[in-house]
Amino acid sequence: MPPNGPFVLRLLQRSDGRPSPIDGQFVAEYDPTRIGSVPDGVPDVLGHLVVTADPAEARQFADMPAALAYWQQPSRRGRGPGDAPLTGYTVSVQPITDFTRT
Repeated sequence: MPPNGPFVLRLLQRSDGRPSPIDGQFVAEYDPTRIGSVPDGVPDVLGHLVVTADPAEARQFADMPAALAYWQQPSRRGRGPGDAPLTGYTVSVQPITDFTRT
């Protein structure tokens, strides 16, 4: 049986394995079409990205496919191969209950 939601999206590491200041953080806000802010030390090609160490502050998704679709959003440059900036990070989609105490 698949796990129950809501789910959160956690950035594990860059897909090339290099360290990043957002490794292990949860996605709170992401909009690749918007010129915005990104955490210090993160390339600005991501658009607008806000991360948090607290899963309770992360954006929540009803199911895993919704979280993965959010991760795969294309940038403001258009839809082409390699044009989903956040996919440059490996991710984990987990129920928020994995991080709460019972």
